[in-house]
Amino acid sequence: MRSLADNAVLRIASGTWQQYNRPIREWVAHCTRVGATPIGAPPAIAAVFLDQRRRAAALRGVGAQAVTRASAAITALHEAAGLPSPCAHPLCAAVRAAARRTLLGQRRTKVAATAEDIQKLVDTHLQPNAPLLTRMVVTCALLSFCAFLRYSDLRRVMVHHQLMQFSAACLTLRLFCGKTDKAAQGEEVTVGRIGGAYCPVTRVEELLRVGRYSTVPSIAQRPMPQAARGRTRWEEIEDTGPLLRAVSTSGALEQITAPLDNPVPSLSWQQYSSLLKQHCLAAGLRHLPPHAFRRGGATAAVAGGASRDAVMKEGRWRTRRVFEFTYVQVIQAAACKVTACLGLRAPPPHAPNQQ
Repeated sequence: MRSLADNAVLRIASGTWQQYNRPIREWVAHCTRVGATPIGAPPAIAAVFLDQRRRAAALRGVGAQAVTRASAAITALHEAAGLPSPCAHPLCAAVRAAARRTLLGQRRTKVAATAEDIQKLVDTHLQPNAPLLTRMVVTCALLSFCAFLRYSDLRRVMVHHQLMQFSAACLTLRLFCGKTDKAAQGEEVTVGRIGGAYCPVTRVEELLRVGRYSTVPSIAQRPMPQAARGRTRWEEIEDTGPLLRAVSTSGALEQITAPLDNPVPSLSWQQYSSLLKQHCLAAGLRHLPPHAFRRGGATAAVAGGASRDAVMKEGRWRTRRVFEFTYVQVIQAAACKVTACLGLRAPPPHAPNQQ
């Protein structure tokens, strides 16, 4: 039974469980008030709870996601316990339907970085005497824009020579255990060399050189398994760590390598986001959160003429709906071109006859 419960927990990503944390705590508090057990509560209790979420959402002017998320959280909690969810009952389904019909939340405009933002960040901060941490954060923002990286991808960009490979044409990154790689089979990301001050490949090479990263780990001879008694083999004995990592007060990398059982940690999302905000404001830009670079890169690539299918594949988007309506923002020139194709354009005026 414990294994079945573990499967139910692992079925949902850790980030999703974090989103469920607040609804679950509110559900437990509700059950405590009405004298019910949080796991195995009657459907009527769950329906009342969801209706309270619906009314609260109406007062706040938000959409139906407050109700659907609470319902999903209760369902996940029961599945982890191996029990049917009370939210599958028609009473709860009716509340969800009412929420979808009556709660009309406002669509939030998602911030997207532009090529001009990237150029200003680079021009402002990537000077020859730039501090290592500044160089690291801005280079990672540039890489995120050009390779469509999430923060969860960026923190997994390892400098190991087999996972980060440079060539005359491009940089190839090998990412593992990302959002779309639950089987840990690895995903390959290719970033082309474009030359100039804004080339992500050149800037990553520069960061590795200035930061004195180690890309090749030390090796040692280790005994082989019992089946090959007496024989040894060469094995790596240290971790070379991620590109995005802590810098000491002296301005050098805090850790260059580390033991395999205690690898070099990456900067947390909070640390990276805070530093990125500081650098954006110092460059005279609005606050650009980490995900704005993935969104902005996709929009800029499509607006610049890149194939939507190629951008989707490179950015590892699974569904076109999410790609089109969440990431690629309205491109005015493309919309105008659609209108121009309707066949209603006025003919050009005839040139006067030359005498």
